[in-house]
Amino acid sequence: QLVAGGGLLLAAAALLFTVVVPFGRRGGEDGLTTTTVASATWTVEPVAAGDAPMTGLVVDGEARGAEAASLDGWRRLEAGPDGLRLRRGEDYVLELGPRSVVEFNEGDGAGVVRLSEGELRVATGPAFEPGALVLESPHVRAEITGTIVGFDVGEDYTCVCCLEGEVRTEPLLSGADARSIGGGSTRVVA
Repeated sequence: QLVAGGGLLLAAAALLFTVVVPFGRRGGEDGLTTTTVASATWTVEPVAAGDAPMTGLVVDGEARGAEAASLDGWRRLEAGPDGLRLRRGEDYVLELGPRSVVEFNEGDGAGVVRLSEGELRVATGPAFEPGALVLESPHVRAEITGTIVGFDVGEDYTCVCCLEGEVRTEPLLSGADARSIGGGSTRVVA
Protein backbone atom coordinates (compact mmCIF):
# COMPACT_ATOMS: atom_id res chain seq x y z
CA GLN A 1 0.00 0.00 0.00
CA LEU A 2 1.36 3.42 -0.93
CA VAL A 3 0.35 6.76 0.46
CA ALA A 4 1.53 9.92 -1.31
CA GLY A 5 1.55 13.58 -0.23
CA GLY A 6 -0.69 14.92 2.48
CA GLY A 7 -0.42 18.33 4.10
CA LEU A 8 -0.45 17.00 7.67
CA LEU A 9 2.24 14.43 6.95
CA LEU A 10 4.38 17.03 5.19
CA ALA A 11 4.01 19.46 8.10
CA ALA A 12 5.03 16.76 10.57
CA ALA A 13 8.00 15.83 8.40
CA ALA A 14 9.07 19.46 8.16
CA LEU A 15 9.07 19.70 11.95
CA LEU A 16 11.13 16.53 12.21
CA PHE A 17 13.67 17.61 9.62
CA THR A 18 14.23 21.31 10.24
CA VAL A 19 17.92 20.95 10.91
CA VAL A 20 20.37 23.23 9.16
CA VAL A 21 23.60 21.39 8.48
CA PRO A 22 26.54 23.77 8.10
CA PHE A 23 29.11 22.92 5.41
CA GLY A 24 31.27 25.90 6.31
CA ARG A 25 33.14 24.24 9.22
CA ARG A 26 36.02 21.90 8.55
CA GLY A 27 36.76 18.66 10.40
CA GLY A 28 39.18 19.01 13.29
CA GLU A 29 37.98 22.50 14.22
CA ASP A 30 35.79 23.25 17.22
CA GLY A 31 36.80 20.01 18.96
CA LEU A 32 35.24 17.78 16.31
CA THR A 33 36.64 14.32 15.69
CA THR A 34 37.94 13.61 12.20
CA THR A 35 38.58 10.07 11.08
CA THR A 36 39.01 8.08 7.90
CA VAL A 37 36.19 5.66 7.11
CA ALA A 38 36.05 3.52 3.98
CA SER A 39 38.68 5.70 2.27
CA ALA A 40 36.72 8.90 2.85
CA THR A 41 37.21 11.62 5.44
CA TRP A 42 34.38 11.69 7.97
CA THR A 43 33.78 14.21 10.73
CA VAL A 44 31.79 12.99 13.71
CA GLU A 45 29.79 15.58 15.65
CA PRO A 46 27.30 15.45 18.49
CA VAL A 47 23.88 16.82 17.60
CA ALA A 48 23.16 18.03 21.14
CA ALA A 49 23.28 21.78 21.67
CA GLY A 50 26.37 23.38 23.13
CA ASP A 51 29.46 21.42 24.06
CA ALA A 52 27.64 18.30 25.29
CA PRO A 53 29.73 15.19 24.58
CA MET A 54 28.42 12.32 22.49
CA THR A 55 26.98 9.55 24.62
CA GLY A 56 25.58 6.14 23.85
CA LEU A 57 27.33 5.71 20.49
CA VAL A 58 27.75 2.04 19.48
CA VAL A 59 30.13 1.27 16.61
CA ASP A 60 30.03 -2.26 15.17
CA GLY A 61 28.67 -3.58 18.47
CA GLU A 62 31.21 -1.77 20.68
CA ALA A 63 30.07 1.07 22.96
CA ARG A 64 31.94 4.33 22.39
CA GLY A 65 31.84 7.64 24.16
CA ALA A 66 32.85 11.09 23.06
CA GLU A 67 36.22 9.71 21.84
CA ALA A 68 34.81 8.29 18.61
CA ALA A 69 38.27 8.63 17.05
CA SER A 70 38.60 5.03 15.90
CA LEU A 71 35.75 4.72 13.42
CA ASP A 72 38.02 3.41 10.65
CA GLY A 73 36.13 0.87 8.58
CA TRP A 74 32.84 1.23 10.49
CA ARG A 75 29.91 -0.68 9.10
CA ARG A 76 27.15 -0.23 11.71
CA LEU A 77 26.39 2.75 13.96
CA GLU A 78 23.80 3.11 16.67
CA ALA A 79 23.22 6.70 17.75
CA GLY A 80 22.86 7.57 21.41
CA PRO A 81 20.01 9.49 23.05
CA ASP A 82 20.96 12.80 21.41
CA GLY A 83 21.63 11.58 17.88
CA LEU A 84 24.77 11.94 15.82
CA ARG A 85 26.01 13.89 12.80
CA LEU A 86 28.46 12.40 10.28
CA ARG A 87 29.97 14.67 7.66
CA ARG A 88 31.67 13.12 4.65
CA GLY A 89 33.96 15.91 3.50
CA GLU A 90 32.08 18.38 1.31
CA ASP A 91 29.95 15.59 -0.18
CA TYR A 92 27.13 15.10 2.30
CA VAL A 93 26.06 15.07 5.94
CA LEU A 94 24.11 12.27 7.61
CA GLU A 95 22.25 13.22 10.76
CA LEU A 96 20.91 10.31 12.79
CA GLY A 97 18.01 10.85 15.14
CA PRO A 98 18.14 9.54 18.72
CA ARG A 99 18.63 5.77 18.94
CA SER A 100 18.72 5.39 15.13
CA VAL A 101 20.63 2.46 13.62
CA VAL A 102 22.43 2.62 10.25
CA GLU A 103 24.68 0.34 8.26
CA PHE A 104 27.10 1.71 5.68
CA ASN A 105 28.42 -0.08 2.62
CA GLU A 106 30.53 1.53 -0.07
CA GLY A 107 30.74 -0.13 -3.44
CA ASP A 108 30.42 0.55 -7.15
CA GLY A 109 31.08 4.26 -6.57
CA ALA A 110 28.02 4.80 -4.38
CA GLY A 111 27.67 4.77 -0.63
CA VAL A 112 24.66 2.79 0.55
CA VAL A 113 23.23 3.74 3.94
CA ARG A 114 20.66 1.30 5.32
CA LEU A 115 18.47 2.70 8.08
CA SER A 116 16.88 -0.18 9.97
CA GLU A 117 15.17 1.95 12.62
CA GLY A 118 14.79 5.59 13.56
CA GLU A 119 15.29 8.81 11.65
CA LEU A 120 17.95 9.98 9.21
CA ARG A 121 18.39 13.34 7.52
CA VAL A 122 20.73 13.92 4.57
CA ALA A 123 21.99 17.21 3.20
CA THR A 124 24.21 17.18 0.16
CA GLY A 125 27.14 19.56 -0.11
CA PRO A 126 28.96 21.41 -2.88
CA ALA A 127 31.15 18.40 -3.83
CA PHE A 128 28.27 15.90 -4.02
CA GLU A 129 28.03 13.82 -7.19
CA PRO A 130 24.42 12.85 -8.05
CA GLY A 131 23.89 9.14 -7.48
CA ALA A 132 26.83 8.85 -5.05
CA LEU A 133 24.49 8.03 -2.16
CA VAL A 134 21.62 5.58 -1.83
CA LEU A 135 19.37 5.30 1.24
CA GLU A 136 17.63 2.03 2.01
CA SER A 137 15.14 0.86 4.59
CA PRO A 138 13.27 -2.42 4.84
CA HIS A 139 10.58 -0.83 2.63
CA VAL A 140 12.16 1.51 0.08
CA ARG A 141 15.36 2.39 -1.77
CA ALA A 142 16.03 6.08 -2.54
CA GLU A 143 18.71 7.42 -4.84
CA ILE A 144 19.88 10.85 -3.75
CA THR A 145 20.50 13.23 -6.63
CA GLY A 146 21.38 16.33 -4.60
CA THR A 147 18.91 17.49 -2.00
CA ILE A 148 17.83 17.68 1.61
CA VAL A 149 15.85 14.55 2.46
CA GLY A 150 14.58 12.81 5.57
CA PHE A 151 13.93 9.12 6.17
CA ASP A 152 11.66 7.99 9.00
CA VAL A 153 11.45 4.22 9.50
CA GLY A 154 8.66 2.68 11.53
CA GLU A 155 7.85 -0.95 12.11
CA ASP A 156 5.76 -1.30 8.94
CA TYR A 157 6.48 1.85 6.90
CA THR A 158 9.13 4.26 5.68
CA CYS A 159 8.40 7.92 5.02
CA VAL A 160 10.71 9.66 2.54
CA CYS A 161 10.42 13.43 2.94
CA CYS A 162 12.10 15.50 0.23
CA LEU A 163 12.59 19.07 1.43
CA GLU A 164 14.71 20.31 -1.49
CA GLY A 165 15.78 18.87 -4.82
CA GLU A 166 14.61 15.47 -6.00
CA VAL A 167 14.81 11.87 -4.79
CA ARG A 168 14.12 8.73 -6.84
CA THR A 169 12.22 6.19 -4.73
CA GLU A 170 11.71 2.49 -5.40
CA PRO A 171 9.50 0.38 -3.11
CA LEU A 172 11.16 -2.92 -2.19
CA LEU A 173 8.21 -5.06 -1.10
CA SER A 174 4.95 -3.71 -2.44
CA GLY A 175 5.49 -4.06 -6.17
CA ALA A 176 4.53 -0.39 -6.61
CA ASP A 177 6.20 1.71 -9.27
CA ALA A 178 9.44 3.58 -8.77
CA ARG A 179 9.07 7.34 -9.02
CA SER A 180 10.80 10.58 -8.23
CA ILE A 181 9.51 13.05 -5.68
CA GLY A 182 10.46 16.72 -5.60
CA GLY A 183 10.99 19.31 -2.90
CA GLY A 184 8.09 19.65 -0.50
CA SER A 185 6.80 16.12 -1.24
CA THR A 186 6.60 12.94 0.76
CA ARG A 187 6.19 9.29 -0.10
CA VAL A 188 5.19 6.72 2.47
CA VAL A 189 5.81 3.08 1.61
CA ALA A 190 4.03 0.58 3.86
